Amino acid sequence: MSTLLEQALQGKPLECNVIDMHAHLGRYAFAIPDLEPQSVIDCMDRIGISKTIFSHMRVLSSDIIWGNDRMVEYMQTAPDRILGYIGLYPIGAEHLARRIEQWLDQGYTGLKLHNGNGHNYLHPDYDAAFAIAHERRLPVLFHTWGGPEHDEMRAINEKYPDAALIAAHAGSLNPDSYISLGRDHENIYIDTVLSRAPRGMVKRLVDGAGAEKVLWGSDIYFFSNTQQVGVVLGADISEEDKIKLLSGNTQRILDRIRH
Repeated sequence: MSTLLEQALQGKPLECNVIDMHAHLGRYAFAIPDLEPQSVIDCMDRIGISKTIFSHMRVLSSDIIWGNDRMVEYMQTAPDRILGYIGLYPIGAEHLARRIEQWLDQGYTGLKLHNGNGHNYLHPDYDAAFAIAHERRLPVLFHTWGGPEHDEMRAINEKYPDAALIAAHAGSLNPDSYISLGRDHENIYIDTVLSRAPRGMVKRLVDGAGAEKVLWGSDIYFFSNTQQVGVVLGADISEEDKIKLLSGNTQRILDRIRH
């Protein structure tokens, strides 16, 4: 049997049911030639990605309410392949909780937060969201960049330990902080999304946090999912660990969700 790297070099879809756990759909501030979901599905098929978890591009603003409704439409075009994160914005705890329950009933998989909207992750309105994530054991993806948001995630994990918290962009800055997040907390994970992809980064994360705590994502449309998958395929880690990063770890998180 050929290795995953050999499959990719031959232009074949990867044979491990890859799951992209960090991606985006919708219009943004730069040109995107084809906004149709089928364009993304075609690319997934070429790579061997079985499913992708998207948040809407409006995750950075209060328009995320509109964006979440659009994501429902995207998910309906390709059930079980296009999954969704509910983008969060502090709109009042009760209102937010009510809308989250409605969106979950429409098929969403998890939650996504971005502190680029001017609000940190300990905003009191978010407590209602974390309580739901804890109860349902949902994945919660946080935009992080090696800063104080890691301490915020630790506090959230302590209060809501059954939610699966994911720190994005491991290795961006302060990789040791990401490693300790994944290593020291049972339900905190780190993802590999990073455009610079320093040499040896994936191996450092795996060696430090453990292969079971590192997840693969592409961050499309911001990065190419072909380039991002290559970061794992070319890493100096075992074939077994590559499969964990590309598929097994995220599937394990999805399997524990309470519907």
